Amino acid sequence: SVLTFTLTMILLLITAGTIFLRRNYRNILLLAAGFVICFVTMVFISPKLLAIHWKPYHLIESRETPHQAVSVVSYDDNTILFSNNEPLWSSGVEENAEESVHFAMLNHPAPHTVLMIGPASSDILQQLAKYSGIESVVFVQNDQILDKILRRFSTEPADLNFDVRRVVDDPFQFIQRLNFCADVTFINMPLPVNAMWNVYYSKEFFRELHNNLEENAVVSMQFPGSETYLNSDQIQFLKLMENTVQSVFEHFIWIPGETLHLLASDRPLTNRYEDFMFEMRYRGIDNIYISGNYLRDRLAPMRLEFLDKQLGEKTFKGVNTILKPAGFYFSTVLWDRQSGGFLKAIYPWFAERSPILFGCVLICLLIAVQFLLIKHNKQVHLARLNMGLFGYAIMSFEAVVLISLQSYAGALYLRVAFLSMAFMLGAAAGAVWQRNHHNQRIEIPLEIFIAVVLIYSLMLGFQSVQVLNKAITHYIVLFICGSVGGFIFPILSLRVQTIESSNPAGASGTVYAWDIIGSCLGVYITSGLVIPVYGLMASLVMIGIIEIIVLIAQILKSILSV
Repeated sequence: SVLTFTLTMILLLITAGTIFLRRNYRNILLLAAGFVICFVTMVFISPKLLAIHWKPYHLIESRETPHQAVSVVSYDDNTILFSNNEPLWSSGVEENAEESVHFAMLNHPAPHTVLMIGPASSDILQQLAKYSGIESVVFVQNDQILDKILRRFSTEPADLNFDVRRVVDDPFQFIQRLNFCADVTFINMPLPVNAMWNVYYSKEFFRELHNNLEENAVVSMQFPGSETYLNSDQIQFLKLMENTVQSVFEHFIWIPGETLHLLASDRPLTNRYEDFMFEMRYRGIDNIYISGNYLRDRLAPMRLEFLDKQLGEKTFKGVNTILKPAGFYFSTVLWDRQSGGFLKAIYPWFAERSPILFGCVLICLLIAVQFLLIKHNKQVHLARLNMGLFGYAIMSFEAVVLISLQSYAGALYLRVAFLSMAFMLGAAAGAVWQRNHHNQRIEIPLEIFIAVVLIYSLMLGFQSVQVLNKAITHYIVLFICGSVGGFIFPILSLRVQTIESSNPAGASGTVYAWDIIGSCLGVYITSGLVIPVYGLMASLVMIGIIEIIVLIAQILKSILSV
């Protein structure tokens, strides 16, 4: 990555020096100094800062992949891998490996095929090798660079009596495409703190998984917990996960502890100490931790009763889905509670109230303002307001597209640059088109934008995965949106300039300021509040209604001015 950065900077420096600076040696020297500072920072300073960031861990390696930022650290004799600062994988901690495997495996009468959604680990394989009936184990995750890192830090045991496949593919698409069947499935992914990881805890994913499971199959996942205390937000999040698996599977159970395990299946499951001990003796499983006194304490009736009571008292009915990613809503609230922020109070307040109420208030307010501006012939204010509203709508829509891409087409990480490029290229194309054709009506581009929002809403509503799974779909949508914005901006700037008799720079600056205000509000409100609390469809409905109001106002203005 340092080599790529260096070559890129040299190329930019040569380009700037030969084309833009026109032998202005002072500016060339300034650029060269900036390049040297950036290079020194990347090569010498950044690694030291990263090492300080990860203390008391010892940083072994840090990589940027197309999907995530991967950091490998060590502590004592253990190796731990983090993805975007979230724990993803560990090696050398036998207690964690035993706990991850045996609760689910002992709940299946005769497991033959195991599917691990997440990275491979030699510790996990060693625990699975204790089951003589295992024929194949498949690890599936979507990052090629991560797979190479894992192979370096996790050596596959040589004496395994089953086949091991490491598949680099999107797990959701892998299951859909191959109709892969498994007896036991482990979801070994970070918590649903973003749209990419939220997918693997959604109703849609569980439903697809359920359709490809064997009759007695067991699905296992784990969450942070506590043996003695769970706050209300933690309980609600766990209840959300419980509701989600219950909407797909007939049975589920919780395993209490500092790490909570949620098991789901269409067959009855057990979390009784006596049942686990019987199964281990019957199958000849010899564990260090998941055995004897450890299990007796872990599965004590008092602990089981505490967890059942905490979850049973919650009347929360929410289900985690791709369109309403409540998983990272609750993760945000829990993180905010730990960091002392204010979202822990705002999110629940909005969640308890219908979006229809806020939508109706906003719609009435916008209609009233538009009507008054048209009635009193306030053309400049109308143009500024409409630019702000369009900025709000288009950036809100961009936020929806980004989250949808993460949910259906995979990781967003390095695609952000290409998505932004698609939007900006569209803006340039729209501006060029408007300049060449001198069209002063914004009704047609508004209608195009409304049509795109409607089509995208239908694709999400009908779960058109064959289209949404393709990243090119989202690039095209953002290109069209950018084109509409590039078409409308100069028209509204010209209107302000004509009415105010101002210079082009002043008119463009005014309209641009309103565009920026609307865009900032769109990004913050939609991605920070509306999507986490109310979901993607509510956001799209609001975007469509706002632009329909703007369109109607433009039509009325045109009629009244005739």
